[in-house]
Amino acid sequence: VHALVERVIHLRMLVEATLDFPEEEIDFLEASDARGQLAGIRTAVDGVLAQARQGALLREGLHVVLAGQPNVGKSSLLNALAGAELAIVTPIAGTTRDKVQQTIQIEGIPLNIVDTAGLRDTEDEVERIGIARTWAAIARADVVLHLLDAADYRANGLSPEDAAIDARIAEHVPGGVPTL
Repeated sequence: VHALVERVIHLRMLVEATLDFPEEEIDFLEASDARGQLAGIRTAVDGVLAQARQGALLREGLHVVLAGQPNVGKSSLLNALAGAELAIVTPIAGTTRDKVQQTIQIEGIPLNIVDTAGLRDTEDEVERIGIARTWAAIARADVVLHLLDAADYRANGLSPEDAAIDARIAEHVPGGVPTL
């Protein structure tokens, strides 16, 4: 980081020299390839940011959101991964109305697993609040796992409901966030 600061200070000096001495008819920026230097600084900053993100993921964990229609196994998967009955599991659609989160370790890497309300159209106000929280969790996710009911999966692909959920997930997640 200190080397980057020094490179930026050097560019600043070139800009100031070009502005302060226009009568010299020397474009210090052009003569020193300031554009190339700036591009190099940007590449270096991108590298530092990538390393910082990796460090944060190793320290704080990967935020994994379980998403999908009601009763596709989101809560069961959370319970299985956690090795405990954290989320209520029933055959009644809409049982999970709020996020249930548990941090697990896989080979020393923390994973923050978030079980969410099933995604569907509903008139139930409380369930709609839970669904809104699901979309908010998806927007903050590092990874989104879209769970499907194997019985509903068609030979030609996703059901129309799951295809709509996939499309909406794509709208909510920033570029580069894997959706599986």
